[in-house]
Amino acid sequence: MVFLGSGSRRDTRTNSISTSSTVCFWFIALASLPACSRSAKTEKAGPGPGDRASDEVASLRQQVSLLRSEVDALKAELKALREASAQAGGPGTGAASAAPQATGTRPQNKGRAVTKLVITDTSGAVTSLRDFDIDYSNYPSGHVTVTELVSTLHFVRNGIRIYQGESKVTVPWENIAKVVVTGEVRTVPYHLTGTLRLADGTEQSVKLEMDAKEGLRGKSDLGSFSIRLGNIKSIVPE
Repeated sequence: MVFLGSGSRRDTRTNSISTSSTVCFWFIALASLPACSRSAKTEKAGPGPGDRASDEVASLRQQVSLLRSEVDALKAELKALREASAQAGGPGTGAASAAPQATGTRPQNKGRAVTKLVITDTSGAVTSLRDFDIDYSNYPSGHVTVTELVSTLHFVRNGIRIYQGESKVTVPWENIAKVVVTGEVRTVPYHLTGTLRLADGTEQSVKLEMDAKEGLRGKSDLGSFSIRLGNIKSIVPE
């Protein structure tokens, strides 16, 4: 009886150990399945958004580097052109520069940049004007659309208009030393009379085109400024 009892208990322990081992094995196997699944999904998914962003940043950096190289090359080319232009236009470099000196006239300063007009009106008041233009618009009469009105607007910044025979010429400010307005003619075509002194020292009588209602306008030290050409005595570009 004792022998059989001992054998039964030993078999029971053996069966319990075997069952526990089997349970542990399946538990470990089941626990490892999500990790394997996640690993497989990661391998299938490929590079994530972070990897793609890094690639785009690297590509942009490469493009910026190429653009900088092109800008540097353009700067070098521009510098070389400026140096060549300065050497070609320097004093005593050719017959063209010597010719005005032989005739006793001053060469026009074509490289002069005019940024200011000194206006003297008929009362003697003097105003320095910047950011200027002259209104030569042909304003229509009666009711018009905005598009029609805009198409008639014409403001000239780079010079002043004169009549030359049957044509009109815009004389650039950089070629002008002084404009003197002497009178107004109220016959068709309406115009102003005056004298034009050029930068080369020559002076001639001219017919100035009549300006429109905005006149000569710009910015003075006190604020916005406008004056009709007929109310001006002289203009000196600087």
